[in-house]
Amino acid sequence: SMGIQCVIPVIVQSYDKATNRAVVKPAITGVASQGQKVPKEPYIDIPVLNLSGGGFVLSFPIVQGDKGWLIASDRDISIFKQSLEETAPNTLRKHKFEDGFFIPDKINNTPTKDSSLIIQNSAGTVSIELTETGVNITGITTITGNTSVVGSLTVSTGATGTFTTSDNKLVTVTNGIVTSITP
Repeated sequence: SMGIQCVIPVIVQSYDKATNRAVVKPAITGVASQGQKVPKEPYIDIPVLNLSGGGFVLSFPIVQGDKGWLIASDRDISIFKQSLEETAPNTLRKHKFEDGFFIPDKINNTPTKDSSLIIQNSAGTVSIELTETGVNITGITTITGNTSVVGSLTVSTGATGTFTTSDNKLVTVTNGIVTSITP
């Protein structure tokens, strides 16, 4: 059982968005018989977890230095990574990190609102917060395409731009004030 690998914290060395593969280095070293630290080699071509289903994907902009967890697979997945089809394992290798996948994880300093779903940047300056009563968006918001508002629309101070109403009137807003409505 000494050769069985399960999960270990890792640090991203590099990431290829096109292939969704990372090179990750274990954050825990090995220890020699005399107590010396033995650095572990990075693992290459590691798939990165993207939550997905029903035609939607939650993807993260992984960068060097990000941390997370390397989860070992029960069997050799080298052929599966190439074909993404049901296949037999290529070797008898079991429970090895080289057949694993990377789960990005902030580990510490997560958002502090317990009752909301929050998607935000690391600095907390841009966020989408889903609460029991609504959605709060913090940061510059760009909407491309048609937008419909059902109910009231509140424009706060500083908002500038244009939008078209459901009855095709062009509304111009400058610093939070409606400055013109064109029929």
